[in-house]
Amino acid sequence: MRVFNFKAKNIGDEKYLTYIMGEETELDEEVLDYWEDNKPVELLDVIYEEDDDYDYLTFDITGKVSLEENFKKAVDCETVLFILRNIANNLISIKEQAIPLSYVLLNRDFIYVGDNYEIKFICLPVENKGSLATEFKGFVRQLLANLRYNVDEDLNYVGKL
Repeated sequence: MRVFNFKAKNIGDEKYLTYIMGEETELDEEVLDYWEDNKPVELLDVIYEEDDDYDYLTFDITGKVSLEENFKKAVDCETVLFILRNIANNLISIKEQAIPLSYVLLNRDFIYVGDNYEIKFICLPVENKGSLATEFKGFVRQLLANLRYNVDEDLNYVGKL
């Protein structure tokens, strides 16, 4: 699993996460340009900044909560299936836009849920050796294993998933 460090900051009512790129980090400028020009709905908005020492990618998370925070309460079958479906559909859409899926962070702390459970990913257009197929399988297993399910409903669907 890849590890990334972000700094959170609040500016008034707005919330942001900033990723600081190290010296050896190779930015994919084509993907960044596409992202800034087309604003894919599956990805959080990004601001690219640079100074003498580092380059920064800042993500606007205002009005959104992380998947981790969203799942602190018990969830029902409909919510679980809806969110899993949205995650899968968004990943398919990102791939169709020729954004490498290895740039997408599959981590409950860095996937954001907005109104009506729309899913927004953080995309780090930097080179890495991550394999999304392996990560996705582990991500879904870990997600399902760590949920708090509504015990008032039939939980057979959990085993089927």
